[in-house]
This record gives sequence, C-alpha cells and structure tokens, in this order.
Amino acid sequence: QADSEGPSIRLSPSHGVPGTEVTVYGDNFTANEWVDIYYDTNGNGILSETEWVIDDRADDDGYFSVDFEVPESYAGDHKVLAEDADSVDAYDYFTVEPGLIIDPEEGPVGTIVTVEGHGFAEDEEDIELLYYLDSTEEVVAEDIEADEYGYWEASFQVPSSTRGDHYINAQGDDTELKDVEGADFEVTPEISLETSSGTVGESITITGNGFDGEDSYIKVLFEGEEAETEPEIVRADENGYWEASFKVPDMPAGTYSVTAEGQSTKEEDVNELTFTIAPGLVLSPDEGHVGMNLTVTGGGFATNK
Repeated sequence: QADSEGPSIRLSPSHGVPGTEVTVYGDNFTANEWVDIYYDTNGNGILSETEWVIDDRADDDGYFSVDFEVPESYAGDHKVLAEDADSVDAYDYFTVEPGLIIDPEEGPVGTIVTVEGHGFAEDEEDIELLYYLDSTEEVVAEDIEADEYGYWEASFQVPSSTRGDHYINAQGDDTELKDVEGADFEVTPEISLETSSGTVGESITITGNGFDGEDSYIKVLFEGEEAETEPEIVRADENGYWEASFKVPDMPAGTYSVTAEGQSTKEEDVNELTFTIAPGLVLSPDEGHVGMNLTVTGGGFATNK
C-alpha cells in the first residue's frame, strides 16, 4: 500500500508543444501494481478511457517512471492523472505551448514548405504565417483556422531570399508571436537555365537565387571555366537574386557542367546543371541586302571532320 506521505507524480518537462516526450515520475503508489496514465486532451478536467496514454508497473517501493508523447491539444494547462488498480491516484498539469513544425527544413527559393501549427488556441481564427527576410518579414499565408485541438496546417512558397536560415513564425486572434516556438528554413543557393541545350556562340540566360545578399563578381562556370557574361560584372540584389546571359563557348558537341560562384557564395554550395552543345551555325550578319557578304560559323561539330 502507499505510505502515509500519499502518492504523487512529477512531469519532466512540464510544458512544451504537443508531440513533446514527457517522463512521468510516480512515488508512493501501491507496490507492484500497474499504474494507468491519462492525459486530459480536451481540457475539461474529466478524464475518460479514451484519454488513456500509457501504463507502467510500480516497483516494491511504489515508484515508477514512464514516458509518453503529448497528444494533440490546445494551449493551456492539461491534467495528467496516474491511477493504479487500488484507486490510488495523483495528478499534475502539463502546460501546452504553441509551436511550428515545417517540412522540408531546407531547399532553394521556390520550395513549397508545409507548416503545421500545434498547441494554438481552441478553434483559433485569423492565424497568419510570417517568413522573415534579412530586415523585414513577409506574410506568406493568412486566414488560417485551428481545429478544436489547436492544430492547423498551411503551405507557402519560399520567396526570394538570401542564403542561410530564415525564421518562420505565426500569430492569431489569441496567440502572440512571442509565445510561439517558431522554426528555421535554410535557403540553399540555386541556378537555373532558360534552356539545357544550344549551339556554340548562342546567348543563354541564367538566373541565380539564394546567393548572399548583394554578392558581387559572380562567375558562370562552364565545365569549370569562367564563361563570358553580359553584363560583364554580375551582382546579386539584396535578396540574393541575379540574372545574366553567357555565350556558349567554342567546344565540341557534348554535355558539359554549368555552375556559378560569387565572392561569398562558394561553387560547392551551388547546384550543378548540365548543358548540351549541339552542332549549329551562326550567321553574321543575319539580315541585309542582296549581294552582301555573309560569314557562316559552325560550332559543336565533331573535331577534325
């Protein structure tokens, strides 16, 4: 039987977002009896069989410890009850706090990120999701509603932003920004080409996103060698975006690597693309009058043919 001190439980941690793993420590329960743990999901203070979460057996001294994962539940205090077969029981409270979970946690500009909100107020309305740039924040989703357990889900496309971690947070009618455990999304630099094939001398547009803000002297590397670009000096804007065109170098037909680097954005951090040089002709000039001389240049043909 329990001793004169009476049964008690302690929770560690005693607060956090739904999904937190909590250890329940129990003392002075009936020796060698099974103890049932209940969690007050709906917050009404009345625990039912449907709110059972786990059980454990007390030792010879009436002590036990057991872990459980906090179920989906809205912000505030939720009762945790431990009760054994002899109706010896004790309770404590777990305080649910709002927090965000994102998927994925990294990627280039344009990535679709799914955000789950946990532990917000019951049926909370007018929730808005914020994405933080270097000096400002941008509302990326709004008019979100939580369910009866304070849960909600929304998605957004990562806006133009610099390389590195960007904070994501949310607020609503009942929940303030300062109370939410936000999340970080890591932007990775990425380049893209208007086309993946062309002929020698052709001008190809290339864009970069997620570079360091105002990164300068950006080089386009074609098979590891710097390509001729327009403009000659390429700079990223404050959000790490840039655009340029490069001239396909005089090389045989085949597939080659294309990447880029800046003064502070390293080549190894940028994705690598492939570009296929196909046989082709360049005509100069490409308009004029009858009888004028034209120059035809062939590129991308097999060597020595």
